[in-house]
Amino acid sequence: PLSVPIITTSCQSDGSARVACEVENENNATYSWIVNGEIRHGLIVPNITLNASAFTSGAVNVSCSAKNSYIQEHSNDTYVFCEAPLSDPVMKASCLSNGSAVVTCWVVRGSAPTFLLTVNGEEIDPPYNRSSPWGFNYTLSTKGPWNISCSVEKFMKSVTNTTSHSCP
Repeated sequence: PLSVPIITTSCQSDGSARVACEVENENNATYSWIVNGEIRHGLIVPNITLNASAFTSGAVNVSCSAKNSYIQEHSNDTYVFCEAPLSDPVMKASCLSNGSAVVTCWVVRGSAPTFLLTVNGEEIDPPYNRSSPWGFNYTLSTKGPWNISCSVEKFMKSVTNTTSHSCP
């Protein structure tokens, strides 16, 4: 007889997850998967991959079943989450009619970045207007020119994008 499946996960360097449905005595077993409550038809293999984009809303609920000609066994639900690596920050500055500027800084991919904004050598304290979990907007209230740096940090790794900008 098949054992009750156990789900194991392995996070990959690109932020995806390899998920395995492990059973003992798996001769001629076929598998089925449920991901976030949806049955994944056509997945009869013991391993699946969840792309990094699957984790944008948080952890993913996964369960599997293994079946042979005698019995079908179901795993417990397992929550899977992998941290996606951060992209370099992207920054844009736009002039406003009063001579000030709006700075937008974001990452294209990554999980829970910490942002740091520096203008003319001074760190600007949060809160910024977080336009999403992946970026923010900040209005510079003084007239330029400005030397602007936007940094993102995750797990002691920091990447910075710097630009000089002035408005007429």
